[in-house]
Amino acid sequence: MADNDNKNDEFEDEFEFDSDENFDADADLSSQADTAPVAERKKSSFPWLIAVAVLGGIGFGGYQFIKSGSDESVGEITTPPPAQQAKTPAPAPTVAPHAALPAHDPMALADEPPAVAQSEASQPSMALDSQLDSLAQQQSIPTPDTATSTELDAAVSKTKQDLEKSLGGLKKDITSLTESNTQKIKDIEKDLELTAGKMVNVDRSLGDIHQDIKQLTQIVKSLTEQVNELYASREAYKADQANKARKARVAASSAPKKSTVSQSMTIHAIIPGRAWLRTQEGKTLSVAEGDMLGEYGKILKIDAPTGTVITSSGVTIR
Repeated sequence: MADNDNKNDEFEDEFEFDSDENFDADADLSSQADTAPVAERKKSSFPWLIAVAVLGGIGFGGYQFIKSGSDESVGEITTPPPAQQAKTPAPAPTVAPHAALPAHDPMALADEPPAVAQSEASQPSMALDSQLDSLAQQQSIPTPDTATSTELDAAVSKTKQDLEKSLGGLKKDITSLTESNTQKIKDIEKDLELTAGKMVNVDRSLGDIHQDIKQLTQIVKSLTEQVNELYASREAYKADQANKARKARVAASSAPKKSTVSQSMTIHAIIPGRAWLRTQEGKTLSVAEGDMLGEYGKILKIDAPTGTVITSSGVTIR
């Protein structure tokens, strides 16, 4: 009991208790707490909510800044406004823990939360701080410690100048390529016109050639007909010559041969089909066609009107 009185005196000096009546009331509450469970008093989370809201706003603003910078196109470059100095939020107020109280001290039960509740409240705040730090490292949020507004303006201006130079070079290249392609197109058009003219001339030449071929075909046809006529004439001439030769041979074979015998007989009298011949000795011989007459041969014909007798030896007796 004396120990409790000494401890009460110490805490009374620290917390400046008003009177012993309050202490007695607290003692009564302590006696009641021995029989009933002590309700845990929740620590206010309002400062943590403020800290989370401020840090979330900073992270969201940095994310929007980085996103807007990555979405800028090459053709439209705008200088962002000077970066404002980010205000560092004030640290959340921390409550200093009270000195350890005895197990049955009513002040310890009333003012100090349990150790388990305090550790549980500190774990979410540590996890949130680590997440915000990792987000800031990933997004590379510019802070006053890493880059000032002047440096950011200079970097943006330099980037703009580099892009303008690149765009100028690209425009020159595009203009050069356009002029080159335009000239090539004009050359190709001229070549096509020349080729079209040549094709027209070729078509005309082909038309003339077709006309000449047609005329030559007519000429060849006419010459072929003439050759056929000449061939037919030659064949007819050959046949005529062969016929004449055959007739000449027949005539030659049928003509009386020239007699080499002396004509010692003369016609004394003649009638159709019969003649009376007189020799040099004065004898008279009667002959008819087909009779043999010595060396004169055969009597071929007795021509009464002309008064001749033709023999096979070629001698004509008159």
